[in-house]
Amino acid sequence: MNRPAQIRTMPRRVLDIGCGDAQKIKRWALQKPGWQFEGNHVPDVHIARIPTDLPSNVHVKEADTFDYTKDKPDEHYSMVTSDMHIGWYKGREKDPRVYAERVTSEAHRLLAPGGQFKVITLDGAGDVTRRIMEKAGFRDVTQRQIMGKEIWKTEWTLRYSMPRPSLVQVTGIKPK
Repeated sequence: MNRPAQIRTMPRRVLDIGCGDAQKIKRWALQKPGWQFEGNHVPDVHIARIPTDLPSNVHVKEADTFDYTKDKPDEHYSMVTSDMHIGWYKGREKDPRVYAERVTSEAHRLLAPGGQFKVITLDGAGDVTRRIMEKAGFRDVTQRQIMGKEIWKTEWTLRYSMPRPSLVQVTGIKPK
């Protein structure tokens, strides 16, 4: 089955782990009104506030990643994303890599077969992220350089006048 037909038959639900101010999923929700978008905003990690003007197909909850996903059924989402979250935040773990492995395994559990896990991270963490995805069971893992554009137009980066870093998007597919 070709990729576009495969996506049409999947559940049309997207989870953004560590969604911050939810601007990305808000933008996507306006483009795909028939889809459902969810995000968890980790308390005390991101200074951005969840907007009050979210479309009706966007649901954001302030919660730890694993508290948020523990009751979600297996194979519930067609896409799971995480921008910078697994590279910067370590949750209850002492080691950010252990946290990244846990989040990646959880994304694998939550994705329907054929679903995508997309991670945006700093350039230097791309190879590690790719290996973590492959270890968790993702296939066709790709890595590409991107520019830090829209995801960096946030209150946080504007407040601290951060330069736009060199970023990498790593994408893996859950096998059927």
